[in-house]
Amino acid sequence: MSDPIRHHYVPRRYLEEFEFAGNGLTGIEKPSGKSFPTSPATAAVEKNLNTVDFFDGQKDQKTIEGFFSNIEQSYPHFLDKARNRRICGEVIDYFVTMAIHQLMRTPRVRRQLTEILLKLNATGLLEKHKATFSNFEIQTLDRAKNGQKRAINQLGLMVSGHFAIALGFLLEGMGFAFLYSENATSLITTDNPAQIAGIIGSGSQVRAALPTLGRRRVLLFPIAPDVLVFGSTSLKSDSGLIILKDQGKINKGTINSVNSILAITADRFIYLPKNNPRPPQICIRNKLSDCRQAARVFNGPYSKLLGEAVKRLDKVVA
Repeated sequence: MSDPIRHHYVPRRYLEEFEFAGNGLTGIEKPSGKSFPTSPATAAVEKNLNTVDFFDGQKDQKTIEGFFSNIEQSYPHFLDKARNRRICGEVIDYFVTMAIHQLMRTPRVRRQLTEILLKLNATGLLEKHKATFSNFEIQTLDRAKNGQKRAINQLGLMVSGHFAIALGFLLEGMGFAFLYSENATSLITTDNPAQIAGIIGSGSQVRAALPTLGRRRVLLFPIAPDVLVFGSTSLKSDSGLIILKDQGKINKGTINSVNSILAITADRFIYLPKNNPRPPQICIRNKLSDCRQAARVFNGPYSKLLGEAVKRLDKVVA
């Protein structure tokens, strides 16, 4: 069997949970807002996304893809535990790990990481470290500097492991709640489904900010249409974890707030069950394309939406 060249950056098995009665998914093109039918097999896929290109012409199409596939295989098992309220440290660890994978593996994140490296290189800040670079890494950096698309992805892929370690530090100290839909309104997913942000302010002034270590940090991750993982450094218990069994129900308004956040941070598609209302069109049209827009987003509609959602979620877990 040949090595796979079509690589999902959102797991196919995960996307299947968001199908409507097995009839596929609805994608939404950004920024036009046009909708179209898609499927878990064809959504969030890019050829050779996880392929490693070596400078001697050799390719490795399966090592990185296999790394991501290993965790995806356990998704149905742990989702079943979450749905049946059998929450334990192992379940929390699994979905936190899955969230970190999602935060590090999308094409947009890789472009952003490459852009940061190229800026550091242009200012000379990488020079003292280049003695530790391999020839392959130096050549990849040069090719990315010249705008080669494969090299830009390749460089982002190489740096994403360090990014995952940084995300782990940001998630340290969080408590986690599994929150369940109490009605027919479903959570959506996107090509960028896990969200981490900082929170500043209190009361009516709560808003989103960059997730620095000195701020309260939150994680939002819809692990299925009916289950949301909510993490926050403000959630505490004797065991260091928040485990909800017979509570933790989120209503339609809260789900719509979370869906709007997911919509605004999606790159190209939104995967939307056909029986679900669209999130506000302003969110769908506000495409976040690269890290230069980050400050504008945190001061714009994303900040407001996330602040509102967190206030709602805080009431659920209080």
